[in-house]
Amino acid sequence: EMGQRRRKHKHVSHAGAGLEVPSRERRRCQQRRALLLGPRKHMSQPSATRPERALLAALKTDNPDIDEYPERYLRWVAARLARALESDETGQFADRVRAVCFNLPKPHNHERRRALCNRTAPPSSICGLRGDSWASSDRRGGGR
Repeated sequence: EMGQRRRKHKHVSHAGAGLEVPSRERRRCQQRRALLLGPRKHMSQPSATRPERALLAALKTDNPDIDEYPERYLRWVAARLARALESDETGQFADRVRAVCFNLPKPHNHERRRALCNRTAPPSSICGLRGDSWASSDRRGGGR
């Protein structure tokens, strides 16, 4: 038990073995790697999660206002939106992320996306949208 904790971290993934590498050793390993290989690109920024990357793509896709927002700002908006979706009480995080990623780039939702990017609408307003709320006014009005 004690011997396992003091074992030096080798450059092997222990995820399958169920072994956890102590954080101090992980930091030392990362520092050694940085000295040997040089700093990673964007090392100061935490890497985006998969939902954040998907939401970022949804913010960018067919967005006529894309030139108004720096990449870093859009990543921040995507991270905020991901956190809001994660804290949503429904517990259907993956489904909600998929719904937002599918519906946000649609042309009739451009004003919603603009409000989200301009911070005039909070991310929680996007989280609350369900089913027909995403539909265009023509479709909601009984155009079907």
